[in-house]
Amino acid sequence: MDKSTGRSAPFLRCRIIAAECNSSPIPDYQKNPLIEALPPIWEKEEAIDMLQGYPDCQKAYRHCPPELHLHFIRNVTKSFEIISINIDQE
Repeated sequence: MDKSTGRSAPFLRCRIIAAECNSSPIPDYQKNPLIEALPPIWEKEEAIDMLQGYPDCQKAYRHCPPELHLHFIRNVTKSFEIISINIDQE
């Protein structure tokens, strides 16, 4: 409960959107609203393009002062290299 207003705090703070149901070509998935609300199954190349990501690396970063290098290294954690298990799970 929010002590300043006396109202209970909302449980979830999120955006609610209406689901768009897509009919599935797989008979076991048809008429299942939880599965039909998911996006369509992507082709292998589409999945790779959507999943992989590389950090922005510019040659000018090499000439920055050493105290800034750590901040550029953090950018590496945003990268994602596709390996075969990622595609198998998709």
